Amino acid sequence: NLTDHSSVADAVADRYIPREHSTWRYAPFDRASGNDFVPQPSQDSALTFFAQLAAIRLGTERAFISFFDRTHQHVLAEATSTLSLIGGHVANEPERLGLGCCIFPKERGICHYVESTPPGGYREDDTVGNNTILVVLDVSQDKHLKVSNLQTGLSEVRFCTAVPIISPRGFKIGALNVMDNKARSSGPDQHSLQFMKDMAATAGEIQHSDHPK
Repeated sequence: NLTDHSSVADAVADRYIPREHSTWRYAPFDRASGNDFVPQPSQDSALTFFAQLAAIRLGTERAFISFFDRTHQHVLAEATSTLSLIGGHVANEPERLGLGCCIFPKERGICHYVESTPPGGYREDDTVGNNTILVVLDVSQDKHLKVSNLQTGLSEVRFCTAVPIISPRGFKIGALNVMDNKARSSGPDQHSLQFMKDMAATAGEIQHSDHPK
């Protein structure tokens, strides 16, 4: 139902996305803007911590927490295993931020596929609950994901797993996802997927409580 979807998107914007989101930079999708793009660390240390835990637990290069409105994906936090919770400092250059806090059209990313059944080529794993879990073992081999073409340090992403962030009313309003620059032959085990779902649920609860109606 289009009306229901619009109402949910409006509620997400009001309750989960910080009001200052309109001042965040758009992620670059061309070389010119990519050269001028400087990822900004999240000011929310709790969300950064949850993302960092997910990256460490899944053994991936980085993780993100995002929320969706009607048309855009809002990245509220990005973390790597050595990222400081405040200031965005890292121990190693490869672990620097790739996107940071930013905005981009949903269809130009990957995570929005958790809102609905993914197109052919993706694996939908329903064995941990009944919500769509997106597992892409090799992004370069999937024709549906090549449209993303982010002109950042994430352009070499090969592996991705995303679980939805669910609202109290059961709507998919965002995603926790992990990414790596190396393809994999198999997806995360059920314990790891459950951990991601638990982290996604906690991030959603905290974000909701921080932005009451």
